[in-house]
Amino acid sequence: MKKPAMILEHELVHIREKHHLDLILMEFLTVICWFNPIVYLVKKAMVLNHEYLADQKVQHTTQTKAYKKLLLELTVRTQQVAWAISMASSSFKNRLIMVNKPLTKRPTCC
Repeated sequence: MKKPAMILEHELVHIREKHHLDLILMEFLTVICWFNPIVYLVKKAMVLNHEYLADQKVQHTTQTKAYKKLLLELTVRTQQVAWAISMASSSFKNRLIMVNKPLTKRPTCC
């Protein structure tokens, strides 16, 4: 799978899973509870979780090594300043770790 196709598939997962609805809700909560730092932490965790979910879905359709290489290329290309790389590296590192984890089946409900 080519790089643009992997990126497109990643973004299509966000659309199919309706991640934008979560983001709109969190923005609404942020406006209402702007003084509460927990809202900002939850928002950051939710966005990172959305990335993990999209990465996991793309992993089904592409090779893991090629996808990790693409993530690295995009991260390095978009981070122009050295301090930004160090700040973003922990979330990038976590995404690579999540891509390496084996896929688990969801538990079935009642």
